[in-house]
Amino acid sequence: MLFIYASIIIVIVYSIIYFVFTILFTRKENQLSQPIDKSVTIIIPFRNEEKNIEKCINSIINQQYDLTKVELICVNDHSSDCSELVLIKFKNIKIISLHKNQKGKKIAITEGIKNASNEIIIIRDADTISEKNWLNNLISKQNKTNADMVIGQINYKGSFSFLSALQIIEHLAITITGAATAKLGIPILCNGANLLFKKSAFIDVNGFADNERIASGDDIFLMNTFYNNKKKIEYCNSLDASVICETEKKWASFFSQRIRWSTKNKYNTNNINVFIMLLIFTTNIVLPTFSIISMFYTNIFPFAIIFILIKFLTDFFVIYIGSLHFKQLTILCWFPLVFFVFPLEILIILTLGIFYTPYWKERKI
Repeated sequence: MLFIYASIIIVIVYSIIYFVFTILFTRKENQLSQPIDKSVTIIIPFRNEEKNIEKCINSIINQQYDLTKVELICVNDHSSDCSELVLIKFKNIKIISLHKNQKGKKIAITEGIKNASNEIIIIRDADTISEKNWLNNLISKQNKTNADMVIGQINYKGSFSFLSALQIIEHLAITITGAATAKLGIPILCNGANLLFKKSAFIDVNGFADNERIASGDDIFLMNTFYNNKKKIEYCNSLDASVICETEKKWASFFSQRIRWSTKNKYNTNNINVFIMLLIFTTNIVLPTFSIISMFYTNIFPFAIIFILIKFLTDFFVIYIGSLHFKQLTILCWFPLVFFVFPLEILIILTLGIFYTPYWKERKI
């Protein structure tokens, strides 16, 4: 009975927290009142992105923004393809190549910042694109709040398939978690594909000095460093300020990505992050455990139904609000299947993480 009561308490706590998170997420941003003319440096670290980087650059140079105020720096992290040749045809782009003894996204970003002429820095991934008002809206948020860091949104898009739906639904939950905690003043999540910060603040906190030997986590670890040094962090809850990224198309690349993301968690010292992560893990592991036990002990079955129902309704509410924000309501048809598959995904990632070393762009992480 202790397991039953503990499980019900856990799912109720989970439900309350995510109800609050979702309500916080629904608070809309004030609309942009006038064009912003701040000077900004956009840094794109890249490795083997010849298929994507041209679209990324085009989406930036087609912004409704005074491009004389925009400095664009692309940092080549030892690409073995023709990425740099693609960039040469663009004018007014500063291309930096890392030296032989330098490698990794953190060093690429740091080198880009060293060469940046402006105080406002934006980091973009080479496999993202943006709508024409992205820059104006993101800069507007920083201008209104004078934040040291502004967390931008990622809008995942893909084919109408279960694999794409799984990634999008997971990301909707992650987005709401990150937005709500940031609005509460305790940010725990961000994404380096769309991240703004002040150059002076980056220098003041010594950049990636505390975690430069950790291959991944350039975004979250930097955010944690800003937070620990009492820098002002804001969340831009505007779809117009988001960047668009495609979902992984193959299961192998999907699991490799998830394992790569999970490796940085063991280095994360943010206690709120650890708590939320453990809460999500526990509720999703209890779900199949409860279901299996109830098959052998029928007196537990009603409690299992209560647990599943509370979690299902909570998750549906979160994903519905997220899909409404990103205008992806059709994704809800996949929700019931994702709901029951997600606990299995967690177990697979944990198991593979023990035996499998992930690779990123032909490089071991």
